Amino acid sequence: MCIIRGFIMQNEWKIIGSKGDEYLIKKTGDHFTCQCLGYHHQERCYHIQMVKDHLATGAPIVSRKELKLFQGE
Repeated sequence: MCIIRGFIMQNEWKIIGSKGDEYLIKKTGDHFTCQCLGYHHQERCYHIQMVKDHLATGAPIVSRKELKLFQGE
């Protein structure tokens, strides 16, 4: 489950990953970084996309697991 812990500071978010690890997402200008392995290998990750979607739409940050629960899977 990936859930947001909330703002730590302006332009920083803590996300709990699917295995319970916490990742810090930082935004500097238009650039986002994440502490997860996916970001370090590909310079993109699901955690950053969740924050970007939240900022663009104001929608709550919802994990893939939570989406499956809402959809009845």
